[in-house]
Amino acid sequence: MPATIARVLARRMRFNQDYAFTAGLLHDIGDTLGAYNHPDIAAAILKPFVSEANLSGVNLSGANLKGANLSVANLSGANLSKTNLCGANLSQQVNLNGANLSQANLTKANLRQSTLTQTDLSQADLSEA
Repeated sequence: MPATIARVLARRMRFNQDYAFTAGLLHDIGDTLGAYNHPDIAAAILKPFVSEANLSGVNLSGANLKGANLSVANLSGANLSKTNLCGANLSQQVNLNGANLSQANLTKANLRQSTLTQTDLSQADLSEA
């Protein structure tokens, strides 16, 4: 079921539907491996595949994207408030124009060459970024 839902959401967000469907299948596999650490398993499996994503305007408030590779991603206008981006790679051509990163954890995040025009960084933790 998550794979089908992921495909429908991907179509609406103009994201790669095959990637989304695969992620949904991996989600189901993660459930059978161990529900207690499901988010950690999913994050580790998907981490290499997140770059080049079009997440413009998406609401990821409070998400755990620790260590995610978001290089070349489009996050313009996205709501990333209170999101854990500790150690995330947001370098190269990451578009964060107009994104809400208020109260986000950006500790040790790589922001080199990111576009941050009109980005809300109020109360964001930028230590060692």
